Amino acid sequence: MTAARTLAALAAVAVLSTPTVLAAADHGTYGAKMTFAKGESIVFPDFTLEYRGEKKISSARSKRGFVRHEFVATAGAEKQTVSWSSGPGDVGPTIFTIAHKKFWVEIARSDSQGKLKKNELVVTYRGPAM
Repeated sequence: MTAARTLAALAAVAVLSTPTVLAAADHGTYGAKMTFAKGESIVFPDFTLEYRGEKKISSARSKRGFVRHEFVATAGAEKQTVSWSSGPGDVGPTIFTIAHKKFWVEIARSDSQGKLKKNELVVTYRGPAM
């Protein structure tokens, strides 16, 4: 085996033995901006959050209506639907509890991260469920 082939073989072994790093969107970090897309999941330390899509909701209080984003949070056998809405009224976080812990989901604007882009969210751990 030539030196070039040996070097190529060693490089291939090094690449194959290196742990696979998933894309940033696959790993959720509490308090950080994360992107979401329909049918994709974000794996947080305590649960997985899958985005199911959005629904346009008509409203007598707003001519434009508002948008409701639907997610499913899963922790082991526990599943919970989590919905965030753009209105009407004060747009704030959606609060939910899973795996005996409380979390916030923020879309459009975050208390810690400011204005969020379309399809960005922030999930914040808020402590143990009481």
